[in-house]
Amino acid sequence: MSEDADGVVPVLDQVTLTVLAEELNDTVAFIRFLERYFRMLPGRTERILHALEQRDTAQTMDAVLSLRISSAMVGALGIEEQCRTLQDMVHSGAWPAAALQGSRLQRTVDRFRDSEERLLREGEELTRTT
Repeated sequence: MSEDADGVVPVLDQVTLTVLAEELNDTVAFIRFLERYFRMLPGRTERILHALEQRDTAQTMDAVLSLRISSAMVGALGIEEQCRTLQDMVHSGAWPAAALQGSRLQRTVDRFRDSEERLLREGEELTRTT
């Protein structure tokens, strides 16, 4: 498995997934949660990019926070970290840097989506061992 150009490997943190699986205590619910996360990635990313384009601080922060929290819940720590960086840039008013970070985030999300089948399979396998 290789890093993308921005240094992010499309993996889900096993510890985070284990905790989520144990909390849900239901394999079907766990897999649906992961599937929903992947299904919502394009819309969440598009919302961020649109808000960045508009330089709308409130909308950008809201959209980034939504993606950051959901990514943390499923262990997509690379996406979560990129969201934190983007939040800092927007908070400080560094819009050109934030736009570049938005492009990096888009590439990372694309890599995660390209790896969706493998990541879901790994999640399913994890539920067999917890």
